[in-house]
Amino acid sequence: MGTVAEARRDEALDCAKGIAIFAVVLFHVTRGFTASGQLSNSFGSRFADTFAYGFHVQTFFLIAGYLAFSKADDGRYQLRRQASFYYTYL
Repeated sequence: MGTVAEARRDEALDCAKGIAIFAVVLFHVTRGFTASGQLSNSFGSRFADTFAYGFHVQTFFLIAGYLAFSKADDGRYQLRRQASFYYTYL
């Protein structure tokens, strides 16, 4: 029988966080392969790398931050809190 915490889990958030984690691992690995010369440093790979680094870590932190704070339901609080991640990134 599941606990109360399991009953309230949002599977969409779990999936989104899993995808973000997978993207972090994938693009760290591909950067290593590119740096070692095992993958070509083509325009497509550079574009994919730049695109991925523009969102995957921030997405993970956004979701983790949403789930970690008791004020997570307050949209204005979340906007201020999560914007600080992007401000640092930019």
